[in-house]
Amino acid sequence: MRLRNDISELTRIQAEIESLGIDHGAMMQAQLAVEEAFVNVVSYSGAKEIELDLTLTPTDDGAMTLTMTLSDDGVPFNPIEKRPEQPKEPRMEPGGLGIGLMLDLTDSASYRRDNGKNILEMKMKTQCDSPSPKE
Repeated sequence: MRLRNDISELTRIQAEIESLGIDHGAMMQAQLAVEEAFVNVVSYSGAKEIELDLTLTPTDDGAMTLTMTLSDDGVPFNPIEKRPEQPKEPRMEPGGLGIGLMLDLTDSASYRRDNGKNILEMKMKTQCDSPSPKE
């Protein structure tokens, strides 16, 4: 799905993830992980083009793998390399922990820069609540 560089697009992202029919816990984790990545793109990248691709694929054990791919044409930024260290003491100031949270919520994440685009791919294992998941 094509997205505008606007925080209001979070509503569309949430609805798209809800439409997948995955279990509630995984849906909430996926929404939060994608939200963190998308907000970073909108806030810092200067991107004009942003796309989100959501794909469910069956696994050998009967579960599903949700692949969430966010691509943008903003300035190069690899969030995996920028993962902050866990603070030793509670932080009072906002910000700085979203990347770590995003990576903790997913089973795996990878980044690449291809044809002038940042491509962040996050994967997580899930179950489907509905009989016909969106693929």
